[in-house]
Amino acid sequence: ARLHDRQRARGDGLPRRRQETDSDLRCGGEPDLAAGAGGVLGDLAIFYFVKDRLTDEIEDLYNMFGGKHLTHIVHTAYFRWTLPVVGAVIIASPLPDEIGVSLMGISKMKTYKFIGISFLLNTAGILIVLWLSRFVKP
Repeated sequence: ARLHDRQRARGDGLPRRRQETDSDLRCGGEPDLAAGAGGVLGDLAIFYFVKDRLTDEIEDLYNMFGGKHLTHIVHTAYFRWTLPVVGAVIIASPLPDEIGVSLMGISKMKTYKFIGISFLLNTAGILIVLWLSRFVKP
């Protein structure tokens, strides 16, 4: 009983406020990288489907709506960089990745470039969501 009274007198028995440490200030680590890699695997399956098979499926629709005119528009310098940039923004956002991946697949991006960009964007998106979650307390 005496020990318990001395702890109370010093304040040792009272609940303390948890101090933030350096490890609390950083978001993630290995789980973020694993989640980014998992996002790449899902995105890569969609990318292959769009890049290899989708063009064969929509070729009739493409020709029906003026194939040569659309080809000229899509091959302009403006469209060449716009589709991948819009796709990258969609992948990095919390929105579903399918539209962004499809835009990158339509733009005929090389697979190795897509893997690197997708990994960076998925990981950055996860880190941003984790960072923002620090400001929302349940």
